[in-house]
Amino acid sequence: MSGNNIAALVLAAFLALPAASALAEDTASPPEGIAPVAPAAAPVTVSSPTPPAESVAMPKPVIRFDSEKADMGAVKAGATPEHTFTFYNDGNDTLKIISASPS
Repeated sequence: MSGNNIAALVLAAFLALPAASALAEDTASPPEGIAPVAPAAAPVTVSSPTPPAESVAMPKPVIRFDSEKADMGAVKAGATPEHTFTFYNDGNDTLKIISASPS
């Protein structure tokens, strides 16, 4: 055989390898002259989930009142009842009172 014929034969054999591999998957044994290919390893499955990231508490104010209602009882006309509401900031940031009004 000439050099060109050998090169053409090698190229033809190389191009036929994918087809031969497909045949090997469909049959119990590969075609003659082709080495068997080991099956791919099964994918690894991780059974334990990744633990959730710890949440970081953002600083925030938390208002708490001693009482939220005041019973003024019977109020006479023209009288100005008063009550002091005591409140606390149980949070970890500055509590800002922007406005307050009676209801």
